[in-house]
Amino acid sequence: MLLVVVLFFLSLLQPVVYRARIASNTMRCGNNLRQIAIALHNYHNDFNIFPTGGGNAEQGRAFSRNGKAERNPPLGGKLPAGAQPVNAPLQEWGWAYQILPYIEQDYSWRLPEDDAIRQSVVPIYFCPVRRNPLANDKSAKGLKMAGIDYGGNGGLTEAAQALKGLRASDYKPLYGDYTTTGLVIRSSAWYPLKGPGLGRAVSLESVKDGTSNTILIAEKRMQTDSINRNPPNDDWSFVDGWGNDTIVRYHPEDEKLQPAQDSNARVPDFAMGSAHPKAFLAAFADISLRKIRYTAKPEALAAATVRDEGLPIKFGDLE
Repeated sequence: MLLVVVLFFLSLLQPVVYRARIASNTMRCGNNLRQIAIALHNYHNDFNIFPTGGGNAEQGRAFSRNGKAERNPPLGGKLPAGAQPVNAPLQEWGWAYQILPYIEQDYSWRLPEDDAIRQSVVPIYFCPVRRNPLANDKSAKGLKMAGIDYGGNGGLTEAAQALKGLRASDYKPLYGDYTTTGLVIRSSAWYPLKGPGLGRAVSLESVKDGTSNTILIAEKRMQTDSINRNPPNDDWSFVDGWGNDTIVRYHPEDEKLQPAQDSNARVPDFAMGSAHPKAFLAAFADISLRKIRYTAKPEALAAATVRDEGLPIKFGDLE
């Protein structure tokens, strides 16, 4: 009889314990985002620009040797003797690699072998609600890549910008950059891409909408049955250059790109979302943390992803 009573009370406690664990892990996830945002700002303090989204996806690290910038092949690259990794906007790898020295990961930043860095797990890059900080249990390209659950704000997608009448050769007056409307933009230093704004990085001066109104980094959506198994948005490691491993973007009129909780549905490229119920977390450029509900008004979320549109944001439409 006593055992029955004990089991009854334990059954009552289980939901309470579960909710407490979720709340604790959500808080830890928010702390991760805040630490990353602080690191991005500390980088800005040193270089007067935010880290970039890197060059092209699936490429090797860029480095400097004898005063000249070079880059490694996509896989198997190694720093030559006397070479040092370069910083933005020349760095081929993305923001999550560029800020390693600012999150007590300087050793990983300096590792000579590119592939060793790709497999180095960085704990604060993982949302504890979603998964433990582990490398993928399924190898890709012969490597067990270390994933990441957060994406730098790359702004609106090209299709969304087209709705505003933007063209590759006409980036004014709305956003100031073509394909680079967010805070973590693509650097084209290694590519013959044409158009205003390409090959640059963003500084605080260019955040015309205000740091409290502009997303800096947010959670990315994942497909639950492929987590840690190299899904398309988590298969080239946290070092990945401009791609959906490390960048989130938005389109207010694309139903597939609306934020959502993780599920077994295929995840569109660059989609925001999380393992949390009801809302995902985002750190804004003033390092404030906000919960953005999955039912946020598209026009409000679009405004929060663009740094210089000039539209006011009602946070009640987001949170």
